[in-house]
Amino acid sequence: MTRTITVRGRGFVSAQPTEVFVSLESAAVRPTAAEAFGEATRRHAALDALCEELGIDERRRTTTGTSVFEYREQVEDAISWRATYSTVVHLEDAELAGRLLREAVEKVEARVAGGPWWRVGTDDPARLEACRLAAADAERRATVYAEALGLRRSNVLRVVEVGASDLGREGPGPVSFGSSEEPELRPGTAEISAAVDVAFELEAPA
Repeated sequence: MTRTITVRGRGFVSAQPTEVFVSLESAAVRPTAAEAFGEATRRHAALDALCEELGIDERRRTTTGTSVFEYREQVEDAISWRATYSTVVHLEDAELAGRLLREAVEKVEARVAGGPWWRVGTDDPARLEACRLAAADAERRATVYAEALGLRRSNVLRVVEVGASDLGREGPGPVSFGSSEEPELRPGTAEISAAVDVAFELEAPA
């Protein structure tokens, strides 16, 4: 009977994020649903035009939601309608992200709905380093368990990657700033993690 052990190795590496995501909302409140939707659509188009002006490719802009609903600022107010478009923009330049936030608020009456969210690039060497550390961790764990059982770790029988993630930092939610200010966005650091399950054969010591 073959004796085996399966362990989970984990690897963690700190890296500086190189990509940033921000969520912008184009909204309007009007007496009728049609008027609200029409104005929100106009503002959404203006946000698109601003992105084009800043050189942000259409493929990096995702419409994540749109809605029209009844709206009252105060309970006693007459019913109005509020329409919204939500857009997430993906950038690789924190300085450009700051400019986008400022000009979106100033020029096209957008609202900063969320973010910034930071991510380490998919081709960053830190990702492979986390995998290497996870494999080494699995090997160490298997060795310790085997020795504690009076056995010896032998051949690798199976390797399964079970997870990888970015434990990045998210900035504040909705923000506001004056016309002369440009928000400074600091990416800080993110922790890249990898996990792998490795099955080893166990043998009696020689």
